This record gives sequence, C-alpha cells and structure tokens, in this order.
Amino acid sequence: MIAANFKSQLFRQYRNRGNLFGGFSKVTVMNNCRLAQDTFVLRQLFDQESWTYTYLLADYVAKEAIIIDPVIEQVNRDHSILKRLGLNLLYCANTHVHADHVTGTGELKKLIPSCESIISLCSGAQADIYVKSGDEIQFGRYSVEVRQTPGHTNGCITFVCHDEAIAFTGDCLLIGGCGRTDFQEGDPETLYSSIHEQIFSLPDYYKVYPAHDYTGQTVSTIGEEKTYNPRLSKSLDEFIELMNNLNLAYPKKIDVNLPINLKCGIQEELKNND
Repeated sequence: MIAANFKSQLFRQYRNRGNLFGGFSKVTVMNNCRLAQDTFVLRQLFDQESWTYTYLLADYVAKEAIIIDPVIEQVNRDHSILKRLGLNLLYCANTHVHADHVTGTGELKKLIPSCESIISLCSGAQADIYVKSGDEIQFGRYSVEVRQTPGHTNGCITFVCHDEAIAFTGDCLLIGGCGRTDFQEGDPETLYSSIHEQIFSLPDYYKVYPAHDYTGQTVSTIGEEKTYNPRLSKSLDEFIELMNNLNLAYPKKIDVNLPINLKCGIQEELKNND
C-alpha cells in the first residue's frame, strides 16, 4: 500500500510539471542529445558460416572508421552499415591470415578505393600497410595499438584501444580458449608467451573481443581469462601437452582460403576456378 501511494504521488508530481525535462531548456536538451552522438562507435558483427566476429570501430564525430577481420560474404552488410552511419572507412585490418574464411578486405577496397589494407609485417601476406608491435592505427581522435601475438600463426596481432579499454585478440585468445597451434606456423610455447606477455599484461578490466566464438559468447575480460580460461590458466608445460594432443580435424577450407587471403582476398583465383 505504501508503494502504491508513493507511485501515485510520483505520477502526480511529473504530471503537474507538464514537462519531463522540468527546468531544462530546449537548448540544453538538444545539446545533450547531440553529445549522446559524440561517442566511440563499436559494432560487433557475426558471420554464421565461419563463426567469425567482424568489428567496426569509428569516431562518430570525425566520421572515420576501421574494420577488423571482415568476411567476404558479409561485405554488403558492412558497406551498408558504413553508408547508413555516414562513415569513411580508412582501413581494413586483419588480425592474421585466416584459414576458415576469405577476408572481405579486397572486396571492400573495390567498393571504397581510398580504403587501405593492414596486416602484420610477419604475415607473409600482401597489404597496403604492414604493422608491428608499437604501431598505432588512428581514426579520428581514437587509435588502436598493435601488439604482435604470434603462436597461432607467425603473423597474429592483437589490436588494443586504450581509450575504450578493449582488446581485439583475433584467433590468439578466445573466450575460454585459444587458437589452435597444429598448422600454419603454430607453436604452443610461442602462443602461451604471447598471451601472457602481450595480452594478460593489460589491466584486468579491459574487455576481450575475439575473432571467433562457438558457444554464443560475445565478450570477456582480461581478468576473467587469466582466472578461468581452462587452457591459459595452466602452467606452460601443461599447456604445451594439452595443445599437442588436441587431435583436431584439418580445416575444411584452408587450401582454398589461405592462398586468397595471402593476396588480400582478391578473387581472381576463385573466378578462374569456376
């Protein structure tokens, strides 16, 4: 009864004001609405075929954007989002040379000729810009730091946006797991060192956004993975033993995808094979 009376009084209070914004002027309200748009843009996008996450990052004010790990089948979706938000795509950045899907980088560059491709200097792939640890990729007033995190492949990199306390870890660190190390220059000791030295050295509250998840999870934190990741919370020797005995199936599309991704996802090879 007390709760009901309180709600009734609260309703009358706001009804009598005749204006939900009370003492705020129209100018103040409009300015607040405008400020709500002056934010960092992050879109986590999903490809169901390869279970790949693509990330769109942007400065909404400067209208400058980057895309991390685009998938060729989703290029029209990504391009549509960029157009809808009025964003200028500066860079397509890949965390490594992918084996499970063809990158959308080449097709996005055809649609947006000013866009440049980015990949690790150690990847062996073609790109407009090669990066290494310590490099920064700028878009508007935001940037991501490059951290080399080999082990899944020689060319794996993690992108860290310190402004927003987030890390895009590619196939290196997954939620409750990590990338496999039994093909494509993989090495469990290198992967373990990369994760512990380059990713787990970040503050515990930093969010972790991986390139894949197969259980419906979307985000974790550094603290969670350090504590609960069943692979990475083990000792080095235990980790090596585990990774060397996973006995995983050979990736279905690796023989087709790898050569194309080494050329930035250009499709002439596929067309010639049709």
